[in-house]
Amino acid sequence: MPADGASRASRLAGAALILASLALLAYTATRAATLSFTYDEAWTMTSVDESLWDILRFRRDDINNHPLNSILVKVARKLLGAHTYVYRLPNVAAHAVYLAASLLLLLPARALLPSLAAFALLNLNPFVLDFFSLARGYGLALALTMVALVCLKRALERPGGWWETTAAAALALATLANLAFLHALSALQAVILLLALEEAARRGEGVALGLRRILARAGGPLVISLGLVAGLAPIMERLQAKKQFYFGGVDSFWGDTVGSLARTLLYREEGGPLAGVLTLAIAILVAALAVTAFISWRRHGLVLARSEPMVFFLLLALSALTTTALHHLLGTRFLLERTALLFVPLFAAAVLAAGREWVAGRWRGPVRAGLAALALLLAVNTARAANLRWTLSWRYVADVRDVMLLLQEEHSRSGEPARLVMSWPFKMPVYYYARQWGLDWLEVEVFEYGPEKHDYDYFYVLGKDYEFGYTFNRPFFDARRDQIIRTYPISESYLLRRDAPPGGA
Repeated sequence: MPADGASRASRLAGAALILASLALLAYTATRAATLSFTYDEAWTMTSVDESLWDILRFRRDDINNHPLNSILVKVARKLLGAHTYVYRLPNVAAHAVYLAASLLLLLPARALLPSLAAFALLNLNPFVLDFFSLARGYGLALALTMVALVCLKRALERPGGWWETTAAAALALATLANLAFLHALSALQAVILLLALEEAARRGEGVALGLRRILARAGGPLVISLGLVAGLAPIMERLQAKKQFYFGGVDSFWGDTVGSLARTLLYREEGGPLAGVLTLAIAILVAALAVTAFISWRRHGLVLARSEPMVFFLLLALSALTTTALHHLLGTRFLLERTALLFVPLFAAAVLAAGREWVAGRWRGPVRAGLAALALLLAVNTARAANLRWTLSWRYVADVRDVMLLLQEEHSRSGEPARLVMSWPFKMPVYYYARQWGLDWLEVEVFEYGPEKHDYDYFYVLGKDYEFGYTFNRPFFDARRDQIIRTYPISESYLLRRDAPPGGA
């Protein structure tokens, strides 16, 4: 393609990516207004009333506390008022940062198709999009990780300590948004140290001057990393003793972490053959990334700083290595699903760097076709999964807000106090809405095994066995002459009203 034609195609692609980014931001902002508050969001809100210091030191020994998110929610509430959308606003803003950082990483598009594929990997992931609409720490952590990747890329282009320090600071904040992102910070610190050592070695200076140069480049990130680890170490030891790190896998990094990311990319609760095929495709891509990184490194005369494929592959590989090493050394679990989201931007950045080498190689035709197909398939998958009602991890609470609105309508007609008994998976969001909306007339009670010993006016019950909570028992409710007043197909749950007293004729 002539130079002017390539430039025009690059500009058009850039404009298309900007428009796609705006559409994705509009989508997550709309979801923040329409999604029912999830169980973990409601759980998070119980810590927001604590002091900043208590939030940062995990006073309640609760891993569900994402400190940076809790602090930003606290600030947003103070500035903008106590509203559900306000609580989610920090993560909506984080999505804007994430999208902007994505574009900075990709544009200008020296190689168009790798940029399109990387954009799709970064942004056309329905599971990732879930967390930019929720008051949790994951969206914030992902946005800060993207900022760190942009800073690292700038550090390779303009060597010096400032960009590396900024990258480390961004990942330190990401760790405060979610502790799992400490793996990415440790990998970044190792890469920065390698870059500094290589620079000192290439200059061939004396030990004292070499150490001074290493500290000038790697000292800032090292201070940030060691300071954060020193502050978090006693907290994490306490959390481990309280068995707070119970979420995760125990089989393998590949089966648990990569397998769960493949399944959630498909936006499915279960794996199945397609998730298995996707996991295999990821394995092939990772092997290609490793080979490309090695070849690029050799091509540049074993100079790490000139090999983006090697630098970004190391960031991905070292993050995987730390999760595996900690599992075997300390017994921690392999990251799963949302706690493994840090690998999404790391993988996409590695694909981008390697893809630019692939399209310039001898297999450029098949590679371009493959990258285009990848972007198209990810776009179709995201369109298939897009919705404004539910999230993958908390689908069972998709209708809690509608239930509470219906109860408000019932109360406005009767004016009588009411008692709601519910399956315990609904507990936290129901409590949240009752407090948030000031429903003093509603008495709420949770049961775990069965409703037989409970008196109630309304009964909110799961219709599907989610491995927790009592499920709908039609004969029991028929015997009590309870009436189903609403069925909720998305969450597979029922709201019933007692129309006869217990034991009545």
